[in-house]
Amino acid sequence: MKLHLIRHGMTLYNKEGRYIGWSDIPLHKQGVEQLKKYLQTKNYPKGDIYLVSPMKRCVETLEILYPNVEKIQENEKLKEINFGDWEGKSYEELKDDNSYSNWLSDFVKNTPPNGEKFLEFEKRIEDTYYDLVKKYEKNHKDIVIVTHGGVIRVLMSKLIHNNRDIFYWKVPFGFGYSIDTKSLKYEIIE
Repeated sequence: MKLHLIRHGMTLYNKEGRYIGWSDIPLHKQGVEQLKKYLQTKNYPKGDIYLVSPMKRCVETLEILYPNVEKIQENEKLKEINFGDWEGKSYEELKDDNSYSNWLSDFVKNTPPNGEKFLEFEKRIEDTYYDLVKKYEKNHKDIVIVTHGGVIRVLMSKLIHNNRDIFYWKVPFGFGYSIDTKSLKYEIIE
């Protein structure tokens, strides 16, 4: 089975450099235009089933890249990390906050106020991956998942055993990776 992991298109918060996490905002006009352009020039993988984070930006991305598909399932566990009190804020707004500086120094040990601990986020994503493989591997060959950059980075860093941290994995808007769940070989979706 192959999982095709695709990041949502650009939102206003992405464009402005704001933490977006669980903020449920739609795609920005520019993000919609980019996705429509990619759809004309790129060959996106097809799926037997399509899974999506329930956030508007992901659902809209799936609808643009895969119009008229059936078998779409929303999955709450595919949401991005929750940035708590920092949702919607930028580096400039947070740079003088000691808790933010501590988090930037070590995001594993430090957590955004009222946000999600990184290790809990990482476990949620890893557990979700194994649950999906167990649930779908017998009856599906290709699963398309439209989700978030952080989700894809965590999966790539956990599954591909090359000692690379999450920031090694580049995930531009509208692109991602295809992973063979048996061999764990991957291809870039670009």
